[in-house]
Amino acid sequence: MISLEQAKQLVDLLENDKQQEANELVMMIQGGSESRVLQEVGALTRDLHDALMEFSIDTRLNEIANDEIPEARDRLEYVINKTEVSANTTMDAVERCLPMADNLHDCLLQVRPQWNELMHGRLELKQFKELCHRIDDLLSQVEERQYRTAYSAHQHSNGAGFSRPYWTDHSSRYHFSQ
Repeated sequence: MISLEQAKQLVDLLENDKQQEANELVMMIQGGSESRVLQEVGALTRDLHDALMEFSIDTRLNEIANDEIPEARDRLEYVINKTEVSANTTMDAVERCLPMADNLHDCLLQVRPQWNELMHGRLELKQFKELCHRIDDLLSQVEERQYRTAYSAHQHSNGAGFSRPYWTDHSSRYHFSQ
């Protein structure tokens, strides 16, 4: 900024045709303001530098950046991998069970006509005995498949890194434990 004294001096120099001296006065006035601007920029730069140094000195931030973030990333990656393995294991188990479910459905469709006859009281003793044997065979088949499926699921769940048994039925003769 120009002072009132400097403004009067500049007017006086210009009125007396002292152009060179007027120019020098303007340069001096202008140079002083540049110096102040540079001083302000310097102060801001020092403040920014100090703030950055304080930020990098904060040990908690370094600890978070160097230890906790990578550890959290590793944990998340572990969870993602285990979830993927579990999803694949589940899909594999479902795919193994679909043919068994189709076969069971077919067996039930074969038994159904005789069962309907029994329920309507139109089944002879010989047919009733045949139906009982077919149902007994069907139950044995279902029981065996259920055992194999449960055992296979248990084996796969252990292979997927699970620590607890997938299937345990204390009331059944099929009991898997680790």
